[in-house]
Amino acid sequence: MMSYHYLIPLVFSLPPGYAFTLAIPPSLLRRRLIGCRGAVLIKAIATCDGEERWRETRTVNLEEGEDDNHPITLVCAVNALDEAGALPEGAAQAFVEVEFLSTDDRAPFATKAPPAVYALYTAPGRLTFRADGSYKFGAPQVISSIAEYGRFLESHTLVAIDRSRQHLESLTLVNPYTKALLVSCQTPDGRTTKRTKVPARSAVRLDLTQLLREGEDRLVTRLQLSATNRVLTYHVRHDAARPPYISDHEHLDIFRADPSHVPWTRYLRERFARVMKQKFGVRIGG
Repeated sequence: MMSYHYLIPLVFSLPPGYAFTLAIPPSLLRRRLIGCRGAVLIKAIATCDGEERWRETRTVNLEEGEDDNHPITLVCAVNALDEAGALPEGAAQAFVEVEFLSTDDRAPFATKAPPAVYALYTAPGRLTFRADGSYKFGAPQVISSIAEYGRFLESHTLVAIDRSRQHLESLTLVNPYTKALLVSCQTPDGRTTKRTKVPARSAVRLDLTQLLREGEDRLVTRLQLSATNRVLTYHVRHDAARPPYISDHEHLDIFRADPSHVPWTRYLRERFARVMKQKFGVRIGG
């Protein structure tokens, strides 16, 4: 059995104005441990403009059959509004990186895949929302896409801006790596955003109202993003407040390199195998 010293780190967006809470059920980590038991070091770090703003380190000992009613909870409030509704000094677009590591020289993990968890974002007087994290590296779909097309590509199927109603949208671009990158966006009808630089270990907000032409207030379209290196991208619906009141926060979809069709003869074989299994319980092939 293969064993590993770490799980692939997860990276989460940290928008200004919101507190970040991540609750990890112990069972999700136990399933990744050889023998379903062992100690795991969890490190969570919030970074803004290349500077560390918050850190929490937790060592948890996991035993088989342990109660799952008490999740491992991490809370970061460095970007959160205070009781008066004001932003703390230095609050800006940021990101949180969460690592899962061995506590000693052993390699306790049976996989590198991190747990699938959603962070909770809260702010006084605002909607609460959840958002999942992105693999910092090792995402199979990203690897195959870059190998096929020679560059990083992502897409979003629905951009819907209505400036007259304060329904605005933006992209959060997170660069958790040590080299700056450049991002470009384009719509099917040739609209483009300004080429945006995302410095190393930083996150920036790309305002999508720049896609509107002179005299326009409303736009419904699709969007494709390309970058000089992988960038972790989130589509955000919000109003014009500062900081924005967020109503939706989603990741983009990688422009996948998977085959979109198969030879007719292969389709017939696979179809026949499914029918035999469903109707008669006969398994054909591997």
